[in-house]
Amino acid sequence: MEILREKNDERLQILLTDMALYFAEFTPASAENQYGKLVDLLGQDHLASTVFASLNYDCLFELTAGSRHLPVNYWLGTPLSGVISLLKLHGSCNFVMQGLGTNIRMTDVTMSQIGVAFYEGPLEARHPTEIASLYANGPSMPPAISLYTTGKASMTGPSAIAAVREKWAAWVGQADVILPIGARVVLADHHVWEPMVESQADVWFVGGSEGDFDTLRQQLGPRLIELAGSFDEAVPIIGRRLRLLR
Repeated sequence: MEILREKNDERLQILLTDMALYFAEFTPASAENQYGKLVDLLGQDHLASTVFASLNYDCLFELTAGSRHLPVNYWLGTPLSGVISLLKLHGSCNFVMQGLGTNIRMTDVTMSQIGVAFYEGPLEARHPTEIASLYANGPSMPPAISLYTTGKASMTGPSAIAAVREKWAAWVGQADVILPIGARVVLADHHVWEPMVESQADVWFVGGSEGDFDTLRQQLGPRLIELAGSFDEAVPIIGRRLRLLR
């Protein structure tokens, strides 16, 4: 991806679109997955004070939330009663240029060189089942999924994704507990990890051991609590700890 960007290669647009189409096909095998169990554990008491964040391009979490009749707000970054607040720091397969596929007049939009950005302007979230039809007629402005390279640059709607990351940093800065689950630590992705290191929150980590995890452990010191090696192992432990927070 980095090579394609450096060469201003038009195939990068096609690659990002194909990736988004692939991830848009992902659906939960069951509503009783680990995401669902976590949401159920949080319940109304903790959901009202919880912001979720994801590094994934797929929509498995929000589809699981929908199975529990919990709508998702991607942009606010503030807990609302009965709504899942979800910040997708690396974009999402269902984030597209505002108005894509409709005949509307766009304002405050910039089309840039491929090496800088394909499109700079507002984004909107569509249901993942709509993505295939949006691109059925061939190439178009690709969805806003960040490049799978160091720094996770965004070629579609970079300012919108930057705003999501700023909301993440602001929320982490005031959080009491941060619970990273299954995230490979890449400290070069400063937008993900620096707010966590600079915060005062306890960090309950699920997974770890890969990437720069040892360095992160040193930076966090006693604030880092390693809960479990996998999501399914962690769920009952998280449940016990949440009961202590009530």
